[in-house]
Order: sequence, then structure tokens, then C-alpha cells
Amino acid sequence: MAHITKRVALQAAIEAGIDPLLLRGTAAFPRPRVMNKRMRDSFRERGTNGLQMTRRQRTAYLNAYQKAWKDSSQSNKDQTITLDALRRGMELNPATVYNIGKGTTSSSEIAGKGENRQKAAQDIWKLVNAPSGQIPKMETMDLSGANSHEKHRSKKMVKSIGQLLKGEHPDSDSSDSESDSEIELDDD
Repeated sequence: MAHITKRVALQAAIEAGIDPLLLRGTAAFPRPRVMNKRMRDSFRERGTNGLQMTRRQRTAYLNAYQKAWKDSSQSNKDQTITLDALRRGMELNPATVYNIGKGTTSSSEIAGKGENRQKAAQDIWKLVNAPSGQIPKMETMDLSGANSHEKHRSKKMVKSIGQLLKGEHPDSDSSDSESDSEIELDDD
């Protein structure tokens, strides 16, 4: 799911009076330990030995994710910081990161992909009007190049966003929460 689509979805939730922080702890923004395990699973499924080669980048990525998690806490009194942290965390979700080792995507890497607010809004409309639990064909969602694990996680992320926008309580994403990482993380 394109970053712009997630941003449009968050704005739509706010305008509809829905608390977007309900996405915290769902497939759209999993807890840090869950995210960490999924990132490692993605590396493993790709058959790469990149875990050792990317340790420094992954550590920076995990620290950025954990900072977004902590800053998105409802105990944070500054709503602008909280919502920005939620957006950053969703963009760092391993289900949507092109360069999982570095945890960011540059403007040039997404240039020419046709990402714009109008297409994002159309996709959100399709998602909200799809039967509950179903993911419609979306122009701003690209699963090409994703392995089966990543496709499954991406679809769960989109499902969580759809549930939120339909006024349903998004499903919790607490599975796979054991950390098998040499990089330890603390949750809240």
C-alpha cells in the first residue's frame, strides 16, 4: 500500500471522527517485537544472509520504529506528534518497506509509480465499500516482488485500515510476538 494511501486513510479517519490510534497494535502498526520478528522472517524467506550484513541498518530501522511506537502512545499530549509517529510507524511497517534493510524509501524510488491523492482516495473508497474482510483491487497497492509472507502481511495491514474506516474495531495483531533477534527491543 502506497504511503500516500495510508496518509489519506489516516486523514479520512480523523475527518470521520475515528481515532486512528486504534491502528496501534494491529497489522497496520504492529508492536515492535512483532514487527522485528516479521522483518527477520522476511529476510529468511528471501533466502538472504543479509541479517549479519545489514545489522547496523536494521538497528537504526528498529530504533526508528520503536521511537515511532513510543511517540504514538496515547499518553503523548501533543496530538500532532502522536499522529505523525503513527504515520511514520505505518510507513516503516515491514509489509510496505521497499528497502527493508534501511527502512526508508527515497522520492526517486517511488517516482513514476503514479502515487497521488486522487488514486489513493479512490482506493480508500473501494476499501470502505468492499464487504468486510475483503481487499478490493487497488491501484496504490503493489504486491509484485513480495514473497508469500509479505503478501499476507500486506493484506492484513490493508484489512486493519479498512476495519478502522468502516467504524469496526481493527483486529489485534499480537501473533508472532516472540523476538528471536539479537537486537533486543522493549515494548511499552
